[in-house]
Amino acid sequence: GVLLERAASVTMARASRPSPFRSSFAIATFAAGRCCHVAIAQMAAAGQPFPQVLRSSAVQRAAVAEIRRKAEEASVAATPQLLELLDSSGFRAHLKACCSRSGVSSWSAERLLQHLRSNIYASELVHNFDGSGHAGINLDIALHNATEYFPLAWELLRLGYLGDPDNKTYGHPSSPSNAAEEGIFRLPPFHGLHDLPSNFEEASSRLQYVALNMMRLDAGNPIFGQVAAVFSASYWQDVVAIAPTDTGMYTTCCNDTYINTPGSLKLPCWKTFSPLRCDAGEMVAGVAGAVDHVILNNHRFWGSSNRLGRLFESWHADDDINISISETMSFMESNILGNILYADRGVKLLVGSFAPLFGTARGTLLREFASTRGIALAWAFGPGEAVISNFRNLTQLTWRRDTRLLDSTTVLNGLVNTSAAESQFKAFNAVWIEMAAARACTESLPKSRLLGFWQNAKGAMPPEMHLNVPAAEDCTDWHACLGKNSLGECICYPSDDNFVFVA
Repeated sequence: GVLLERAASVTMARASRPSPFRSSFAIATFAAGRCCHVAIAQMAAAGQPFPQVLRSSAVQRAAVAEIRRKAEEASVAATPQLLELLDSSGFRAHLKACCSRSGVSSWSAERLLQHLRSNIYASELVHNFDGSGHAGINLDIALHNATEYFPLAWELLRLGYLGDPDNKTYGHPSSPSNAAEEGIFRLPPFHGLHDLPSNFEEASSRLQYVALNMMRLDAGNPIFGQVAAVFSASYWQDVVAIAPTDTGMYTTCCNDTYINTPGSLKLPCWKTFSPLRCDAGEMVAGVAGAVDHVILNNHRFWGSSNRLGRLFESWHADDDINISISETMSFMESNILGNILYADRGVKLLVGSFAPLFGTARGTLLREFASTRGIALAWAFGPGEAVISNFRNLTQLTWRRDTRLLDSTTVLNGLVNTSAAESQFKAFNAVWIEMAAARACTESLPKSRLLGFWQNAKGAMPPEMHLNVPAAEDCTDWHACLGKNSLGECICYPSDDNFVFVA
């Protein structure tokens, strides 16, 4: 999902006691698809303790069941249309032009479709957070307060971590959250003031906003935060509902009922989201085993950018391709209608953006959070920008994807099935120290110097610790495995359940 930022990002220094916020003001943006509510609100110095939660509630399970009934019918109806598109002369010409060496242009339409489906389930479920100014969890809360699970934004609001739990700017229609969650994801209305949750049970029965990383971006979705949390593929079994595009964007730009409601959020959609074609597709969510309509409608909504062709190009191009930040906006929104429990390895990987975090106090906080929760940590160069200005000049910011680099603490803690020599760990940490010293001497490091540090960090660690973003058929257990390293070996946690997802 997506949020808009229209003020300076929040500076939050780690305190000696468990206090999540040290800045008096922050962007309190809270919306469906994490896109599009904009407001400035006072942040609370601390919130209430986090109660225990279930993996999913009866309310969430009922919503998924209702979505499934409609999705199965919609997916079956979409399959012949999707096959026709994949077999069209224009689509095959694109494959031949971009990806001749892979031979995908000669694949049957049925094989191309199966490849798309396989990549749906292999693609990472990512939620970027921290450092962007977006309301939601940050590293301080994650380390010091929410010790058992990765909280929903509604839970944070109800417990006071986002200020006044009854602040009407979070409710309907100031935010499109309720319109999307109730309309698209079939969740029941709240009963509190301003259409806000009346208690924690209501707050914990909503959803976690998730972007499906189909383009295999090393930094996840960096416009929404400096850290990407990658959730377990096991959620596909029963609590993932996937929409064709960001639901906050769709609600504020395409849902006439919401748009015409007095007090609803108004955005310059024709400028910011100009490739979005509201009338070209249908906003019908899907579930595991019923996603063909989601694939088709994602392509239709973003038809001017040839979404399906671009996906195949990102997987099979003859040469490396440039990815623009604006292009990341066309993701499918694969939300989790449940709670992300650490005990279930619900968060299987954390990915820190190298430019803003490596060698910093906040980067140290990320390493501590990962170690404390027993979560693997990797670094990604991504766009290589210390700060990304959301929704401004996005087409000008492009980058080429790179491998990730496992953090030395992940291997030293024995979390995954790989190793490195002591001298390599020392060399990696030396880069950290050198980069920290360089940051102390200047307000911001130029991108060329950041890239130099990145190359030094990669050179310090062996290929066993260079991690590729998951691709279909790389590994079999996507609950335990993080992807292949540069030697072609699957990097995994020890697995006691050998989870294999079959749609």
